[in-house]
Amino acid sequence: MRSLDEREVRKAAQAWTVEAQREGRYELLGMACDTFRWLVRATDSAASRSDLFVALQLAYGVTGDLAVLDEAVELGPAVVDAAAEGRRRARQESNLANALRLRFEATGERRDLNESVQRARRGLDPTAPAETQAQRHSNLALPLRLRYELLERRADLDESLSEFQHALELAGDAEPQHSRIMSNLSVSTRLIGTADADADKLAEAVEQATRILDDDIDEADRPGFLINAALACLDLHRLTGTPDALDRGLGYLDQTMTLPSATDSDLVLATLNAAYGRRLKASSSRDSIDEAVAAALKALKALRADSPDLALAWAGLGRACWLRFQDLREPADARHAIQARLESAQAPGGAPALRAQSGVFVGRWSMQVGEPLAAMAGYAQAIALLPEVAWRGMERWERERGLTEFEGLAGDAMAAALAAGSEPDALVFVEHGRSVLWYSGLKDHQTAELARTRPDLTAELTALRDRIDALDTRRVRELLSEATE
Repeated sequence: MRSLDEREVRKAAQAWTVEAQREGRYELLGMACDTFRWLVRATDSAASRSDLFVALQLAYGVTGDLAVLDEAVELGPAVVDAAAEGRRRARQESNLANALRLRFEATGERRDLNESVQRARRGLDPTAPAETQAQRHSNLALPLRLRYELLERRADLDESLSEFQHALELAGDAEPQHSRIMSNLSVSTRLIGTADADADKLAEAVEQATRILDDDIDEADRPGFLINAALACLDLHRLTGTPDALDRGLGYLDQTMTLPSATDSDLVLATLNAAYGRRLKASSSRDSIDEAVAAALKALKALRADSPDLALAWAGLGRACWLRFQDLREPADARHAIQARLESAQAPGGAPALRAQSGVFVGRWSMQVGEPLAAMAGYAQAIALLPEVAWRGMERWERERGLTEFEGLAGDAMAAALAAGSEPDALVFVEHGRSVLWYSGLKDHQTAELARTRPDLTAELTALRDRIDALDTRRVRELLSEATE
């Protein structure tokens, strides 16, 4: 009798999950999650665990509660392992890949992104219906593109484009899948056009992003589609100077900010990019600079404390305040610019290259206004981030390219320390900065050699080196703390 009751309870919870999606009664999702949790504790049932895994992801989409997503991610591997080989296993791998990607977007945790790519690959299933295959290929393309944006590995971007193209072919004209894939395809096309300074590719991205705007699309999707179209237009204008592209881009961003379906994240992106676009149009007039400052402040107020967009928003505020300082020479604007860039450098979850570049700006601007101690703080932050910019999971040539824009950083940091009267710190800066690429290349060589002869020790060596890395950067972090007191 008890097992019959449990089956009835599970059916009721499944019905709540369906009704919540169909009728928008999202309070039912909480009831469903609680019920599935009880069933998992009471029966240790793989089926109930799978139900809970799905319900938690749906609940996160509604509430944005990171604790709910954490629970789903922690539950995911057991759900995957319990699934039968074949279609069921592939489906759960893809579901877990999606949950990991969402958590990366919320926290910036790189391990989640890498695992998302791996799981998404295992989620591909050529025997599934075409609509399902299209979704699975999109689930792989998205984390690949995010990893490119984080690490600038061109192979990831090229594969992302190929996966979106394949997904589009599989989706056909079915909506809303077709429009969503097309908009995402336009982003990968735009990134390639920007990386290659290819005007034709950027024009293609504009065409892809805008062709779907007049379709009968889901209103919840419209803000994101408009932002993707706007970014393609702004990048095309930046490369070619085409006034029409700039006007179109600003128009799309203005539309976004009037939509009731726009989320806080949508509004942040639209506001920052509109301010940037208008600054281009007005050739950095005083009004456009003031508008950029106001837009960045508005964006920061809309973001959560753990948002991965914080680094970008703080950088935007710093850039606008520094432009205003250059115009008015008000010391307060310089202080605000430097502090904003330091916040950007320290923001968790942002791309390492962006955060390191913000640290460099802190150093340069501080030296320009005669504040070498503040410069040390910025340069220390940038140097501490170099191992992430030149992450050893990248190929050596990729690390070298990533570090090119930081050429001279160690010397600039040393000069700031000498100006502040701190010769020992100057030596720490220069030695730490110039050792990053050499040390990471040495580790790659040694680890590869060990893997051939003693694969059982490779994981242990890697863990020990991670601990050494932490010790290697401790003094730099101490300098950062001292300089900001």
